[in-house]
Amino acid sequence: MTIPPIQEASAARPMRLLWLTATLALGGCLAAAAAATYAPLGLSAVKALGASAGSNMTGKGDDFDEPEQAARCDQLVQSPPYVAEVRADRDGTIVLRQWAIETSESEQHWGVVAGKGTDGAGWRSESIAGANFDPPLAKMLSARGRNYLISVPAETLNIGDSDRQISAVGAFGASAGSYQWNGRRYRYTIAKSLPCFAIRS
Repeated sequence: MTIPPIQEASAARPMRLLWLTATLALGGCLAAAAAATYAPLGLSAVKALGASAGSNMTGKGDDFDEPEQAARCDQLVQSPPYVAEVRADRDGTIVLRQWAIETSESEQHWGVVAGKGTDGAGWRSESIAGANFDPPLAKMLSARGRNYLISVPAETLNIGDSDRQISAVGAFGASAGSYQWNGRRYRYTIAKSLPCFAIRS
């Protein structure tokens, strides 16, 4: 029996490592592309910070004790739902701007996500014709104060979807309705304020 030379096995090892590295990199790209594809209403894919809320929490409220509220805020940081401030417009359109939890100088806060087509304050128009909001979005919006549309996938395709659902319920309460976007169903609720962290002005 002929035993293959050791140097041949050693030479093959870098090729296997190169293949593994390329595969992992491609997988990350595909995951990012999938997140962008599933983001509703033209919003940007939401990135998890993977950090503890800690002492940065604000607006703890009276409904939960501090350890429970900290756990809810940690969950929100790690698996945030899609959050957009919305105003109703004419002809089946809405004006919206996206919000996300950001980190600046080791502190977390809510900040506006600027994207393609947004104005200087982060606002842009989006048609919701065919989105089939149930109940209709316009009926859910209050004329006073701010309205934040909280969206999560209605069906879980992966663990990330499940975690976002848990975050949304823990931080904003049960969903109030649903709508459809790019062939996928989303649950939504309307919040009057953003929990856990201050809003960056």
